[in-house]
Amino acid sequence: MKALPLYVRDRLILCLGMLADKEREKVITMLAPLADEIIITRPNSPRAGDWKALGSLAEQYGRPVVCIETPEEAVNYALKRLGENDMLCVTGSIYMLADARQALIQALKP
Repeated sequence: MKALPLYVRDRLILCLGMLADKEREKVITMLAPLADEIIITRPNSPRAGDWKALGSLAEQYGRPVVCIETPEEAVNYALKRLGENDMLCVTGSIYMLADARQALIQALKP
C-alpha cells in the first residue's frame, strides 16, 4: 500500500536556527534535502556561535540559502517568499523559536 503524503505542497521553505553545540550536520543532512529554500538564522543565545556556518553546511545540498541574523526578520522574509501552495517550516533551537513565534503571530494579525 502506497503511503499518502500528510501535507501537499509545491515548495518547502525551511527556516532554521541552531546552537553551535548541537548536532548541526545531522540536522542539515535530514532536513536540507526536503527543502526548496533554506533560511538560516541566529538563535538569541551566546551559544549560537558561528551561526552562519550552518548556512555553509546547507549550501552543500544545492538549495538556495540565505542567512538572516534575527529570527523575526528571517520569518518575515520567509513569509514573503511563500506561494499559495507552499509550506514554511520553522525549527531549531528553542532560543530561536520564541522570537520566530512572535513574528508569526504579528504577521497573522488582521
